Amino acid sequence: MMVFDKKIYDGVQNAKSITELEEFKVKSGFIYLLKDGRFPEYVKVGRTTDIPSRLNQYNAHKPINTCTMLCVSREFEDAKAVEAYIVKETAQVYSRANYKKEWFEYIAADDLVLAIIDAESLFK
Repeated sequence: MMVFDKKIYDGVQNAKSITELEEFKVKSGFIYLLKDGRFPEYVKVGRTTDIPSRLNQYNAHKPINTCTMLCVSREFEDAKAVEAYIVKETAQVYSRANYKKEWFEYIAADDLVLAIIDAESLFK
């Protein structure tokens, strides 16, 4: 087996719980704003390390592609933290479509784009 980072390899091999593995997850990634044509009244803010792959996942198992990316950020060092910030800030003004998810009514789309732009100046 080829080892690129011995510290990470050893840490993953010696982890005794899922919590210990969290430290070794890839944190970098992109923030995106997605629209699904099947649900035009909603938009989703999300994060991923691979935009084309993520879009393909949303469109998988459909006879036609219904999802499009409305906005994609630059890469962030900790995309999870950036996504949480954007969702929290947006949820102070707009209601979430589902309290467990990052879906908002489409009316929030412009402000979500602005929140992503703001995050690019606030986060590495």
